[in-house]
Amino acid sequence: MDNLAAPGAKTVISELIDATPAGISRAEIATATGFSSSTVSNIVRELINTGEVDESPTASTGGRRTQVLKPTHRHDPIWLSEIGSAHARIGIADRPGNLVATEEVPVSLTDRPQVVLSRIIEHLKVLSEKALAKPSAAALGIALPGPVDRSLQMVVGAARMPGWNNVPLAPILNELVLAPVEIDNDARAGAIGECAMREDAPGTWNGIYVKAGTGIGGAAVLNGEIYTGGGGLAGDIAHNSVPEAGDRPCSCGRAGCMETVASGAGIIRALGEEGIDVHTVAQVVERAEQWDPVVTAMLRSAGTSVGRVLAPLVTFLNPTDVIVGGSLSSIDVFTASIRSELYARCLPMTTKDLTIEASLTKADAALYGMAELCFAAINRTNQGAPTSS
Repeated sequence: MDNLAAPGAKTVISELIDATPAGISRAEIATATGFSSSTVSNIVRELINTGEVDESPTASTGGRRTQVLKPTHRHDPIWLSEIGSAHARIGIADRPGNLVATEEVPVSLTDRPQVVLSRIIEHLKVLSEKALAKPSAAALGIALPGPVDRSLQMVVGAARMPGWNNVPLAPILNELVLAPVEIDNDARAGAIGECAMREDAPGTWNGIYVKAGTGIGGAAVLNGEIYTGGGGLAGDIAHNSVPEAGDRPCSCGRAGCMETVASGAGIIRALGEEGIDVHTVAQVVERAEQWDPVVTAMLRSAGTSVGRVLAPLVTFLNPTDVIVGGSLSSIDVFTASIRSELYARCLPMTTKDLTIEASLTKADAALYGMAELCFAAINRTNQGAPTSS
């Protein structure tokens, strides 16, 4: 695809076609949007492949008939979920980059996968029916807070998800939903979602994404593609050692990992040691917004730890952006401390054009990312290629 005239060109064109049920030609789209004819043609081809639009000739008036595009409104929506330790965020997407409804569902990762996934699917069916009057899905995307082997569609070696390790999830989900299934790590999904929102043109964005919530993880996007590493586990920044963690035991079995002092769970534990009664990341955020001095100091220290771990990666990869997502990203002092540490530890020529900021997609980054993966799976199906499940 040639360079797009503006970010979100696909969404603009899709919405224009949706708003013109009588039909609109490619030339009319180019005139209305200012996009080049090649950009319009490439995006239209993708929309046709994913079943979102049809192209057919207008009624004959004696001359050459014009080909016009119309919304199909036949495709089922995409069902999405990002699963956390105590809740899942679910969403419904009717096209890439467009969530029509979201909701929080209480879950517990200590339950068996079948229990958690069944509960999520039940809520997705209700939400889909309520939002779009469609009780079925074209595809299902699940983001999980642990290392995921996408080729096997399972969690591997997740310290905080012992009942999920090495359990094939696609067969469980295929019994619940008759649709292609995509499964990935939550930080990687968030990076995909952020990339989709930020890229002016496919294959151009270089960024590091950090998911900071109950746990902490990361992902790197190089020239618009997620870097997965040789074993598919790239981005696991949580278990780098930092001096301020001392000998604090970590869920991975080691001691001194960044996760013990910079994740939401680590901060909650440290606050408990200070006699401050908090049990959720939401409570930590609430206290930070009220400028609780102890909470603020811990978040500042946590951001410094994250910046210390990210600094060598920023120097090595030279990204254009470091994006902070997850619940803790809404706290300015946390993101500001990451920024300060990166400026202090990296060379000026590395940081002079570097953007360090909170996620554009906020709590929904992973949902947007899983939607991208699901629509890509639908596209492969329409083109006769195999999907992940």
